[in-house]
Amino acid sequence: MNRAMTQSDPSRLRGCLNNLISLVALSAMWVGGDLSEIGSRLIEALSAMLEVDFIFLKIDVSADQRLELSHFAQGFAAAGRQEILECLMALFGANVADWPTKSRFSSNGTTFHIASAQLGMSNLTGLLIAGSRDPSFPNEEQRLILNVASNHAALAAQEAANRIAERKKATLLEQEATKRTRELAVSNDALMREITDRRREEALRDSELNARLLVDSVPGLVAILSPAGDVQAANRQLLTYCGISIEEFNNWATNGSIHEEDLPTVVRFSEALARGKSFEYEARVRRHDGVYRWFHLRGLPFRNTNAVIVRWYVFLADIEERKQVEAARERNERDLYQIINTIPVMAWSAKPDGTIDFVNRHILQSVEVPPGAAKGWDWFHAVHPEDVESLGAVWRELMSSQVPGQVEARLKCQDGSFRWFLVRFNPLFAQDGRLMKWYGTNTDIHDSSEANQDLRRSEAFLAQGQRLTMTGSIWWRPLTDDMFWSTEAFRLFEYRLDEKPTIELMLSRCHPEDVGQLQSTVAQLNTVGSPADFEYRLRMEDGRIKHLHAVLQNVGSEAGDAEIFGAITDITERKIAEDKLRHSEMLLLAGQKMSQTGTFSWWLDNDNVSGSEEFYRIFEFEPGSPTTLERIASRIHPADLPLLREKIQAARDGLDNSEYQIRLLFENGAIKHVRGISRMVEHKDGRIECIGATQDVTLRQLAEDARDKGRSDLFHVTRSMSLGEMAASIAHEVNQPLSGIMTNTNTCLRLLSADPPNLPVALKAVQRTLRDSQRAADVIARLRALFKKTATVCEPLDLNEAAKQVITLVGADFQRRKIVVRTEMDGDLPLIEGDRVQLQQVVLNLLRNAADAIDEGGSEVREIVLRTGQEADGAVRLTVQDTGRGVDPENIDMLFQAFHSTKPEGMGIGLSVSRSILESHRGRIWAEGRHEGPGASFGFSIPRHASSREAELTDTRPETKSRSDVSKEYRFDEALRGRD
Repeated sequence: MNRAMTQSDPSRLRGCLNNLISLVALSAMWVGGDLSEIGSRLIEALSAMLEVDFIFLKIDVSADQRLELSHFAQGFAAAGRQEILECLMALFGANVADWPTKSRFSSNGTTFHIASAQLGMSNLTGLLIAGSRDPSFPNEEQRLILNVASNHAALAAQEAANRIAERKKATLLEQEATKRTRELAVSNDALMREITDRRREEALRDSELNARLLVDSVPGLVAILSPAGDVQAANRQLLTYCGISIEEFNNWATNGSIHEEDLPTVVRFSEALARGKSFEYEARVRRHDGVYRWFHLRGLPFRNTNAVIVRWYVFLADIEERKQVEAARERNERDLYQIINTIPVMAWSAKPDGTIDFVNRHILQSVEVPPGAAKGWDWFHAVHPEDVESLGAVWRELMSSQVPGQVEARLKCQDGSFRWFLVRFNPLFAQDGRLMKWYGTNTDIHDSSEANQDLRRSEAFLAQGQRLTMTGSIWWRPLTDDMFWSTEAFRLFEYRLDEKPTIELMLSRCHPEDVGQLQSTVAQLNTVGSPADFEYRLRMEDGRIKHLHAVLQNVGSEAGDAEIFGAITDITERKIAEDKLRHSEMLLLAGQKMSQTGTFSWWLDNDNVSGSEEFYRIFEFEPGSPTTLERIASRIHPADLPLLREKIQAARDGLDNSEYQIRLLFENGAIKHVRGISRMVEHKDGRIECIGATQDVTLRQLAEDARDKGRSDLFHVTRSMSLGEMAASIAHEVNQPLSGIMTNTNTCLRLLSADPPNLPVALKAVQRTLRDSQRAADVIARLRALFKKTATVCEPLDLNEAAKQVITLVGADFQRRKIVVRTEMDGDLPLIEGDRVQLQQVVLNLLRNAADAIDEGGSEVREIVLRTGQEADGAVRLTVQDTGRGVDPENIDMLFQAFHSTKPEGMGIGLSVSRSILESHRGRIWAEGRHEGPGASFGFSIPRHASSREAELTDTRPETKSRSDVSKEYRFDEALRGRD
């Protein structure tokens, strides 16, 4: 019966406030009702508000005035109800004052949780108890409603009891006075007939004496007034209460017998005396101890047979307790009114005919209505003209059907703008089913309405975007096997929209060769983590093959269960195009690499020169850098420059160049022998292009020169092998800065040889040369510092860029060894603080170790994955994962010890040096085996650069941060494309 509250806090608050408003409305309906009616309405209303299994109400006003009512939810048999009541009495006893506020008991094997509230005021006692099978009963809202209901019930019951007691007293007084008056009249008539005129005065005195005796016998406070209003007599009870004499009574207007605040009211009774009509009013009368108590004064005229008023009887009924109850009720109503005006809810009430009779302060402060128009029907002036008809139609329909409802409409606010509001209507019915009142609230939903419109617009854009990009979205909860596909996902899998999506339905379209991959990938998503990014194929019913790119991630539900979101894109056309392009490029690049031949294009009209990657490699230009005839000439051996000029002039004359061989001289003194050939092509637009090829024949040329020299060097090589490894290691350490020196030196020479020389840029090249020279010296010094723990010189740097430079350096070697390097770099990676040369040496060591492990065997896939990212503590992380033979878990700790090597020819210093470098950078290095396949993973982390300087140095990063920057595959000679 009872259900746990699952609403949000605002919803719970609104529900609780609506129930409190309903209780206040019920208390207004109780006025004038008896205890039975009050109790019946109360327990019926509470049953709906609290949603409990039963409610029991017991009120004891007096020994002859008691009330016991109960209300049970549907499904409880009469026998079961009686048993529950008996269990309550047996468990807690007949004295309700001893009942606990919260307890539980069992009946017929069912445990009920109960909550009670005492009804105690003056001479009235009682108990309001509610029971539920819900173990969470009562919660805070239910306890508040129960306490408020008990307070209102106590006040109403006390008022009803006082009203009954007053009526009884007044009736008794009237009956007694009427009886005695009738007896006195009969006696007086008899005396008047029997007593002569001589004894009339005596009879009158006797009559007055009897009247006083009669008044003294009345059980209440009574005074007898003359027709002019003078106090002639008062019964003993009145004299005892006031503690004054009859004479002092006549000075009541000045002696303080009547409270001074009530004198204006009491003085008006003289007007009633003049009219000769009965009167009644309320005033505070002073007791003999000086305490004022409230009394209800009722004056009745007594007439003789001639209808002439001969005296007045004034009855005083003590209403002090009733006044206290009324004052308490007024305080409660005032507090409730203050609460309604304080809570952040726009509340209102209306009569059964729909006219507004109350609006709280929030409505007056928020909605713009003309002065005095907040009530009645004039509040429609605040409704947007376009919403008046729809709002009025809903309001009329609800009044006709007398059911709750709601409608959205725009209301004019104080600033003149219109905002969307949700207007709710709730009817309140009397015990007999009559409609008593309408209660409602206005909730500002303007922001949420606009957000919903934006959401719907965004959903439409998303659906359109999915259609255009052929991307479908899926959601799956493995625990319940609930799954959702977007419309585009149904189209991708080629299922009908009315089919229920399941994981089995998804797997049924999967290519048999990819089912295992898909199942293993999904199985790995049982824990929350990084998204799974993979590709797989579908085999359709007609045999067609589709290629899909899927990104799945387990985001986890609030309950901790797996909850997987994903996006699936149809990449069939892209795959076909990529395969064709890749095959074509592979053939071209393979041919150029195998023959060491580069191609170039030269437009004679603007001297624009471009070349292939092999062309750039032969001339040792940076890939993609601008190439001019002057730059090419700077690489030509001075002795061969006349030959170059001859070939250029022949091309300008439109002659094809026959084969020729020319030498290249580099800044480091190295010489390459290049064979060239070109031909002229005239295009439709009249432009002439020279297309040619250059082949590096240095090895062939040098091989001939080296045959004789080889024999003489053999002994020297044999003698130097013992030192070769160490020399190779040192050369390995200084190779990167030396490459920078060579590049910058060549650049400087070219700039200085220009006409005129470009001195500012040449100066920068010299400065970079000096910097790289210092770095080369630092490499040697820091290798020596491996065991000396020398300090490290740090600078802010981008680990992504540093890693890319290392990948470029090993590109040629990895190309030769047919190893693919794939990067997954975080595009938002923060800067770190460290020594660029040392950290690049660490990356280089990890990459070379990974390549050596792949060469030793482990998997047919020859791939290295380099990833960058951030740790939970903000540190920057880099990992290198290979598909080699893996590592022995028992020897992982020994990998980083000096002179420990797993390679027969290794020296065992690479990882040891790397660990020393990282420790000097306050970082760490680790190794672990792969869980999902062959190979191993090595990684390190370094604290991020201080945030105060990171913002200043952010502009030093590359401006381009596209997806291609952070995720790239370096395959064969493509590794050379990233060379700076």
